[in-house]
Amino acid sequence: RSSGRVTYALYRRWSARLVALWREIAADAVIEAHPTSLDEVWIDAGTADVAATLRLAGEVRRGSRALGFDVSIGLGLLKSVAKLASRAAKPERGGRGVVSAITPDEVDALLSQTDLAVLPADGQRSCCSAGVVAAVAATVLHGSAPSLRDAQELSLNRLESLLRSEEGPTGPGRSSPG
Repeated sequence: RSSGRVTYALYRRWSARLVALWREIAADAVIEAHPTSLDEVWIDAGTADVAATLRLAGEVRRGSRALGFDVSIGLGLLKSVAKLASRAAKPERGGRGVVSAITPDEVDALLSQTDLAVLPADGQRSCCSAGVVAAVAATVLHGSAPSLRDAQELSLNRLESLLRSEEGPTGPGRSSPG
């Protein structure tokens, strides 16, 4: 009998089954569930060996499909990069289920296709370093760089200029220009 409330009991049960499967498949890895998500997990394979990591990702996808789930996997040396890669791996974004961003060339390719507007955040924490956050803020405010790679390539002088520009938004403690 339904009380009219949305419950996540079934979702939680299947999530637990998937995580248990992944723990079995990646027995030697460190598995950390995302603190605010039922369906996001980080698996630290303990290696930067691209081939071994891709094999593990394939095993995780095959096992998940056997349970009826199609999962997207992003591979990266940092959680933030892995999250961006996972987003790029989603079929609705043209991905094929697994995107590797382990080697410098793979990271560059991922960053060059990552739109600034879709950078993931976790609560108040951005996925990026303070320098990249400043670049993102400046470029979003002024539309001078469409991708994260473009923002990273801006010079410090250009970033300072953009952030100090009178064309920036108004907010608490700021008055409208002119």
